[in-house]
Amino acid sequence: MRADPRGVRIEIAPPVSSPPLRRRLLAAGAVLSAGTILGAIRLGGEWRQLAAGKETVPAGALAALSLAVLLGAPGALFGLIALFFAEETLEIEAGSIVREISIFGAGERRTLPREASTRLLWTTRPVPPWWTWTFRRLALVTGRERLGIGATLGNAEKETLERVVRRAIE
Repeated sequence: MRADPRGVRIEIAPPVSSPPLRRRLLAAGAVLSAGTILGAIRLGGEWRQLAAGKETVPAGALAALSLAVLLGAPGALFGLIALFFAEETLEIEAGSIVREISIFGAGERRTLPREASTRLLWTTRPVPPWWTWTFRRLALVTGRERLGIGATLGNAEKETLERVVRRAIE
């Protein structure tokens, strides 16, 4: 965090640089990988049953489940990897709030005008960025716009971020 006469700049390092977050993400990746392997083994057994003429699961449901494992697991794993390396910067100035997220070198910059009604909100509803890994999200609200902040942080880290941002916007 840096403060200067123009405002406050908060830089959130990627989770890969924090040992506790790195352990959590590696554990999540291991659970996801193990679940995928077990699911694939189970689906393979069901396909063999179907080929032998013993239908325990309808063929359409079996195809849908297989497709979900084949497409969903790599997508979720890629999402975890993206989360692992995401960097976030929040700049709070007198007239605006700018959040920038960079993943794999590609950045997204979003600017909200700062109004008297600017406030922080804890929510379980999705707010951009959609790929945040927690169910409890911290959002900056200005008028009708919501901007998720601290997407890569866990709940304890978000509470610290909330205190810092609350002081900066008040």
